[in-house]
Amino acid sequence: MFRPEIHPDAALNLNRRALSICKDTSVTPVSEIRSTKEATDTSPRSPDFHVSAVITEADIIGEITTGLSDSEGNKVTHEWYDESQRYSISEENYRSVITLATQLLKSKEIRVSLSRKAIEEIICDWVRQYSTGLITHNFVEFFTLEARKRVRLLQVFAPIRSLCIEKAFTLGLVRFEPIEGQRIDAWEKQAISRAPDRECAIKEFYERRIRPIQGYTAAMLEAETEEQRAHDLILEEAQRSLSLLRVFTQSSLLPNMTSPCVLWGTGHSDSSFILRFEGGEFSGLHEALLGPGDQPTVLSSTAIDDAYRIGLERVHEILLSENRSDLEQVVLEALLLYSRCTIAKDPADKLVYILVGLESVLLKDPNESIAQNLSERIAFLIARDLPKRKEIVQTTRDAYRIRSDFIHHGASPESLDTLREFMEIAWYSALALIGATRTLKSRGALIAELDDRRLS
Repeated sequence: MFRPEIHPDAALNLNRRALSICKDTSVTPVSEIRSTKEATDTSPRSPDFHVSAVITEADIIGEITTGLSDSEGNKVTHEWYDESQRYSISEENYRSVITLATQLLKSKEIRVSLSRKAIEEIICDWVRQYSTGLITHNFVEFFTLEARKRVRLLQVFAPIRSLCIEKAFTLGLVRFEPIEGQRIDAWEKQAISRAPDRECAIKEFYERRIRPIQGYTAAMLEAETEEQRAHDLILEEAQRSLSLLRVFTQSSLLPNMTSPCVLWGTGHSDSSFILRFEGGEFSGLHEALLGPGDQPTVLSSTAIDDAYRIGLERVHEILLSENRSDLEQVVLEALLLYSRCTIAKDPADKLVYILVGLESVLLKDPNESIAQNLSERIAFLIARDLPKRKEIVQTTRDAYRIRSDFIHHGASPESLDTLREFMEIAWYSALALIGATRTLKSRGALIAELDDRRLS
């Protein structure tokens, strides 16, 4: 059970900070707000958007709280009302809320179980209830009680578009599982058993929103957290594990192939939406995919086993490690950069992501001769004989020329042959770097070993 432990001295400081937020909360009569708004309202006319639903007073459950957010979606003010007054935590005062939340997040136990959003909500809720005399608990007592109410063991699933797998497997903290019809049937039956009077609405919801994921894959994670933290965690871990998984698919090897395997709700297939008129009258709507539609990626049991054998198992070990070596961390970050090539649509963009990923591991510093040192270190990383090394050096330099033409002149590759050859070299390099983490501990040690090979 979640039981956050806060040192008594820290608790005194937290309570003092929370009380200062209460003292700085402003109170304004509602009648004064209305008269001021009517006198000064110069808001521009709202666009003529289609209204698809109307929320009535009967739809509102609980107390209404409002607030403003910045351009990044972070909350910067908080307000609530009673029958006659508005209470406001101003933008300046809300900085104290953020500071208090940051202080609580320094505790690992709190950080792994509660999101910043949830902590800010608890702080604002305490300020609201304490300011209006609804409670007498100090802040730390209230925070501990509310946190315990919110934190529970949750399983969260993030469906993946266009990925089908024959068997479940684990990568890092995430378990990839096939979403079978029987599982969805069971979810639907459970929902109906809890609310039999809403059976038709539940079936309609499942048919419209849940059934489309059937046959695909979900990234699943189990954690003892509150809801928002569970949502943040599955999105972060699923995105990372899926990116690394894509490195082991064909989209890492083919310049004109883009992986459609992304988290459900992200990514899209380009399509046209055209309204057609004749003689001033509407005559039709044309919708069509632009280019070929996404084809599902199917990973058989054999393909999954092969991926584990050639490097995915080592990636899994690195993801789970709490004490990664310097080289493990550098290679992991490089693979995440490299993996962006799998979802890039323009071949030139693919090349940039691949080279940036490899450079982050195989170059000492920006002052080196990049093309020469990178091409030679790649050659000694993956090849044993001289003719093959010469071929790799030449292909890598050609790829660098294509990259320079794109970045400095906006020129896209006219022929994909060189890019295709280089993508194969880069893929074998990525696998070799994963393997190198078993014996070498730092990027410096890796570069030194490759340079020694050049001079031997």
